[in-house]
Amino acid sequence: MSEDKHWSEGLPAEMAAHGDVKGSDTLETFVKRYTDNRATMSRSILMPNAEAGDEERDKFYSKLEGVEGVARIPAADDVEGWKKLYPKLGVPESASGYEMENEELANTLHGLNLNSGQARRINELITEKTTSFADLNAEETLVGLDALKNEWGETFEGRAKLATKVLRDHGGDELMSMLEKSGLTNNADIIKLGYALNKTMVAKKLTRGENETATYGGSKDEINEKIASVMANQSDPFHIKSHPDHSRRVDTVLKYYEELDGG
Repeated sequence: MSEDKHWSEGLPAEMAAHGDVKGSDTLETFVKRYTDNRATMSRSILMPNAEAGDEERDKFYSKLEGVEGVARIPAADDVEGWKKLYPKLGVPESASGYEMENEELANTLHGLNLNSGQARRINELITEKTTSFADLNAEETLVGLDALKNEWGETFEGRAKLATKVLRDHGGDELMSMLEKSGLTNNADIIKLGYALNKTMVAKKLTRGENETATYGGSKDEINEKIASVMANQSDPFHIKSHPDHSRRVDTVLKYYEELDGG
């Protein structure tokens, strides 16, 4: 073959004009390109055309299952298909896979089939908002508490104790635990509410919680009479430090004074 004669001469014009033919200086180059392309094609996954039947489509999708990072989107009602897809999208097998302290939140997020990254970000947002709210609430609580202390002056401590007692008497340990966890035991509005309830209980001499034989203190005169009676009786355990009931009687007298302070 002469140097100025291309190896493709003699081929039909449409073949000679093909890019692969024109781009190959020799027949050997063309054959090498052809065999390389065939090898690549054999490893490729070809998209089925619009006329493809179910069998051809199933073969296509079965090949996709072996490709990392590629997944088939199931039909909306294909429950099993979605179960297979979620792990490929990063959803852990169980809520524990999120590695988060809030188990209830983890279970909720897993029920929504969120991947680890999505769940982690939601947890971060909730934590940020909760912390921000807690800081704001704590600041507002301190401001309200200071204002109430200024308003009540020296009677604040006694009234606050009475408020706590009436809330515990009628709300129980469960209520107090909830108030303590939420920081509401130092909330001015809660303290004022408890104190108002105590005043009502005292005025009406209502029973203390479930103890039907005990009532809230009577009038100031009645309380002062109780204190005077103890003070006048030098044989009362209140005056005798060695008496086994001394501490109990001291506590009783202190409660009398607390009721006076809160009256």
